[in-house]
Amino acid sequence: MPHIKYLNSKNVKEFLNQHDVFIFDLDGVIWKGNQLVHPNIPDFLEWLNRDMKKKIYFVTNSDKSRRMIQDKFKKYFRILIDLENIYTSSFAVAEKIKENKKQNRYTKKELVYVIGKDGIIEELEQHGIDVKQEDHNEKKYEDFRIDDVDPNITSVVCGFDSTINAYKIAYASSCLRYNKNCQFFVTCPDQHHVSCDEIILPGTASYWKPIQCATNIDPIVAGKPNPFLM
Repeated sequence: MPHIKYLNSKNVKEFLNQHDVFIFDLDGVIWKGNQLVHPNIPDFLEWLNRDMKKKIYFVTNSDKSRRMIQDKFKKYFRILIDLENIYTSSFAVAEKIKENKKQNRYTKKELVYVIGKDGIIEELEQHGIDVKQEDHNEKKYEDFRIDDVDPNITSVVCGFDSTINAYKIAYASSCLRYNKNCQFFVTCPDQHHVSCDEIILPGTASYWKPIQCATNIDPIVAGKPNPFLM
């Protein structure tokens, strides 16, 4: 166990002077739900950036887009944060697909099938990546036909999806199995998350592991602690 050194009024400036960049998580560190973890956080962040001249970044395994995170800072806490200082797992997935495109990993224009929330779709579209837009929320497993699968899909992206169902799993699995060179991306490896009232709930991994199991394909994980996001 590494030695833990607690900060106090005497050593805090010494600690700050040793570092130029500070990276903060969000959930449970800056806020819980729509409440700040501590009321002095806005003043502290402003002091750290303006007075201490430190660079500040926010890195989170969130499927929200950077714009959504920026809007939350402003709407609920009146904190103004530049998009360039926010890194989400949805942004990391979009960057990873864009990187693969530059490396000519795709022989045709990329088209992505998304299991997840609007933040992932927003980030992909902002990166110039086309998303297969179909409503599969009400589909049943018995409805699935292999002819349903768009042969032009080049990537499957899976994040947190509270409307996950067997049809989506079958569709995503078939894209990976039958579409040549189709790649599998996931936003983060989190197996659970803790709600605002301290209830442990299934995390993002609970949604993509069935696809991994069905295809025996290991996904490219963009979120922390994987090095790509960092």
